[in-house]
Amino acid sequence: MEDSTINVNDIIKIETLPKIMEKLELLGEFVDKELEGLDELECTEDNKQLVKNKRTCINNTLKTLEDKRKEIKNNILKPYEYFNKKYEETTKLKLENASKILGEKISKIELEQKEKKEKELRDFYTEYSIKYNLQSMNIPFESIGLNITISASMKSLKDQIISFVERISNDLKLISVEEYADEIRIEYNRTLDFAKSKLDVVKRHEELKKLQDIKKAEEILEQKTKEITSEVESALNEEITAPKEIVETLNEEIDFEEPLEVTFTVWAYKDQIIELKRQLQTMVIEQKICKFK
Repeated sequence: MEDSTINVNDIIKIETLPKIMEKLELLGEFVDKELEGLDELECTEDNKQLVKNKRTCINNTLKTLEDKRKEIKNNILKPYEYFNKKYEETTKLKLENASKILGEKISKIELEQKEKKEKELRDFYTEYSIKYNLQSMNIPFESIGLNITISASMKSLKDQIISFVERISNDLKLISVEEYADEIRIEYNRTLDFAKSKLDVVKRHEELKKLQDIKKAEEILEQKTKEITSEVESALNEEITAPKEIVETLNEEIDFEEPLEVTFTVWAYKDQIIELKRQLQTMVIEQKICKFK
């Protein structure tokens, strides 16, 4: 169907409205003439009824014209509604259906073209991955993020694949010389982002080192505590032997009023020292009592 075969303007013509508009122009001129001088008309007690009558006449004229306008509107709309229905049945629906059918045919062939283009790109990606020994990584084709459209050129799409594969290859070379290469490689296989993978692994090792330092400090503290506790317990469990001078002094008859002073050093907790002092005092008193008897 060619556009030149049908002239829509020759088929659809509106002839009624122009005639109505012409009559409205004449009616407008009549109204202007009848209302001439209305602004200067004064309303007094003497002519009030005359003004009211004129206003009533104007309102009646307006009502008559409004009724006529509605009648004309209905008379205009009825043919239009009939025309619109006929237009949809004879032309619009047929054209819309034809456009839909052709659109589906176009979509089908374009989908086939896109699938063919995508298959060619997938094969190219596989070949290029083998060239750079990346096939073992099993990186999905979708990771490249290609926007495969009908208008996109194959050269541009293949260049994107080449850049992607070469970037992966270069990243792997950088990873191989890193301190935590194996761990970074595991992260990289998941993210395909060298900087992020390295940062995550380094940060993880820093956190592990902090935990190890804390654990080591706790172990040292626990060991020191055990050693101190063991020394104190050993000191308390050992039989306290007073120096020879003290023994000789205790064997002598002494007056309870005479104090004795003994100096020695004990490493222990405060409550343990208090208990030790109490026991020593008790032992000294008991020995004095025995000697006195």
